[in-house]
Amino acid sequence: MARGEERLRLVLAAVDKTAAPIRALNRRIDRMTAPVRKVRNSFAALAREAKLDKLARGAMKLGKSLASAAAKAGALAGAAALYAGARFAQAGV
Repeated sequence: MARGEERLRLVLAAVDKTAAPIRALNRRIDRMTAPVRKVRNSFAALAREAKLDKLARGAMKLGKSLASAAAKAGALAGAAALYAGARFAQAGV
């Protein structure tokens, strides 16, 4: 059993030596990105307080409605053009 325990100790030591620099790197990245996270959170809080999320949702809904209306108007104009073309063809114009 002593040989198995020694292997386990070696594996754990290798894992510790490998994980330590990775943990240090993760801590440095966290420190470097902390200001960006703070600014993002501040803007998110400002948007919530100013009700910008509701305004954005309303603008998106309006945009979708206008796009739908434009598509329907385009389809109607296309149908009218076909009808007019057919009428002109019948009239020999």
